[in-house]
Amino acid sequence: MTRRGDGEAQFSAGGETYRLKFDFNALADYESIAGAAVWGALDRFAEGEASAEDMRAMLWACLQEHHTGITLREAGRLMSEGQEALSQAMDTALAAPSAEEESGEPQAATSPAA
Repeated sequence: MTRRGDGEAQFSAGGETYRLKFDFNALADYESIAGAAVWGALDRFAEGEASAEDMRAMLWACLQEHHTGITLREAGRLMSEGQEALSQAMDTALAAPSAEEESGEPQAATSPAA
């Protein structure tokens, strides 16, 4: 069952632990730094065509909740270690809700047809 997550992930780099938060504020921060609507970038990420600029700006935006002093250049230096965590945070936040989550009711288990 696919369940939506909280859009959080973490990674370590240089002896530090970094926490990412992919949420509405991160989307708005991305738009502020990129100077463009985030929806095109999300499409590029989904298609595996995100630019280096997209990835760095999104990592920076997702770091802002827990690491407000980090600069865009520092985020770029963290990209190698943080790329997988960024994907994880985005994937959990953007996962389609399960039928159970949409209805609020537990779904009965089904057996495969014989």
